[in-house]
Amino acid sequence: MACNLACSWAGPIACPRDGTSECERAIENDIINAGIQELRRAEEKHPVFPEDLIHKLAIMAEESGEAMQAALNYYYHGGDYSQIKVELVQTMAMCMRCLKNME
Repeated sequence: MACNLACSWAGPIACPRDGTSECERAIENDIINAGIQELRRAEEKHPVFPEDLIHKLAIMAEESGEAMQAALNYYYHGGDYSQIKVELVQTMAMCMRCLKNME
């Protein structure tokens, strides 16, 4: 039986039980792994990352804005709910990249 949390995430890790902490950990691991994969993809596609903090955070903020746009599109125009998750994972990846590249 699928967990409500797993159903809302719909990640590749199957939920072992309904609503257990084990299930939540599986979902958390799935989300973190998605962020790491997106981080690696972004670093390969854009190997040069700004050195100054303002431009680093501007990239992260742009991704956050795209997540908000996807949410607005879903809420007001019947857009694709899964696009919100895509944008949130990209935002997480840019947060991770900013942290990874802080001096």
